[in-house]
Amino acid sequence: MLIGPTDARTLIVGGLGVHEALVPLGIRETPEGVLPDLVVVGLDVDLSYDKLAIATLALREGARFVATNRDVTFPTPRGEMPGAGSIVALLETASGREAECAGKPHRPMRDLIRSRAEGSPITVVGDRPETDLEMAYAEGWRSVLVLTGVAKEAEGSRADLVIPTIGDLIYSL
Repeated sequence: MLIGPTDARTLIVGGLGVHEALVPLGIRETPEGVLPDLVVVGLDVDLSYDKLAIATLALREGARFVATNRDVTFPTPRGEMPGAGSIVALLETASGREAECAGKPHRPMRDLIRSRAEGSPITVVGDRPETDLEMAYAEGWRSVLVLTGVAKEAEGSRADLVIPTIGDLIYSL
């Protein structure tokens, strides 16, 4: 596990989902005005310059830097919008530091999935070949590319299966 229970003073640059994932681990946000020891970065649609500034200062002072994922965009009905990876890249540039990544396709996520599968076969379903499917390739797991998100065509894909929508999954496996 990349982040476990900790008393570290923590700044969460992320939305409700990131907060909800960290609270059960005993991680609480640092009160305003206190420089954190740990900066966790995910998608934050309410991101402020002040939060970026505090994160940058903490990172420059040596705070641990953990990213939930490096997806630079995410699909919406309006088109692709900046994702957590864009915020991570901004903070990496501003701080001169590289984040540890907990999400796909990195080892912490693969280890977690493998431990929860308890020896059962694993199939990774996703719309982003460079993260979702790269995780499957790294572990030799079955891969399914869905064409309704970031990927719009199968050209060049190494996926075991390509489906037009997630609804087609039930008919394909």
